[in-house]
Amino acid sequence: MTKSEPQDPEILVLVPTRLEARLLLDVDGAPLDLPAASPLLAKNAAVALCGCGLAAAGVLAARWLERLRPRRVLLVGLGGTLDPRGAPVGRCVAGSHVTLGGIGAGQGEHHLSLTDMGLEVLPGLDDSDIALAPPPRFPSGGLVSVASASANPDEARSVRAAHPHAVVEDMETWPVALAARLTGTPLTVIRTISNEAGVRDKSAWRLDAAARAFRDSLSEVFHHLTSSPPALPE
Repeated sequence: MTKSEPQDPEILVLVPTRLEARLLLDVDGAPLDLPAASPLLAKNAAVALCGCGLAAAGVLAARWLERLRPRRVLLVGLGGTLDPRGAPVGRCVAGSHVTLGGIGAGQGEHHLSLTDMGLEVLPGLDDSDIALAPPPRFPSGGLVSVASASANPDEARSVRAAHPHAVVEDMETWPVALAARLTGTPLTVIRTISNEAGVRDKSAWRLDAAARAFRDSLSEVFHHLTSSPPALPE
């Protein structure tokens, strides 16, 4: 279900895939070239696809931010938990900060980050954490964005060891956070946990539970977005 296209949205809701748009926001067949409205959201919010993975998410987020100039951005989507006790399947986590994982040289214990190599993502910006704007009193934790998701539990444990403050693995938050930072737009990220990181058998994913958790949290998230003044996290 999709309402008419929203005009000049105050809140831009980015979602990586059509599956997530339908599952979480009841937006079916979201186009790549137009923002959509969701029956679950207020009229001042627009939904747009940012694409799956680091490259697409960064490019499309920057395009939407330049085109729509929202006051705030909300990135939503599924996530794989790296900490099943602290961030269990079927719950939502708001990102407190996001780390870029796996970019640089080498793999596993031999991996070198861009910082290790003496490189910067942009002049004055390394690949360290980018702070996000989680709703107060909402369960929050660190996120790590990777180019390739963990294929098995051993790989997930390696990611957790390399990024001990991250509780959720995803593939989009860091580049979206970079686009938001460069445009001075506050970004809130909500990942609803569908599976443990490294579990690739989708029949074991709890998509319905993840969708319920997300929809149950929407009113609290939007209360934060609409009642607090936009401010960039320090």
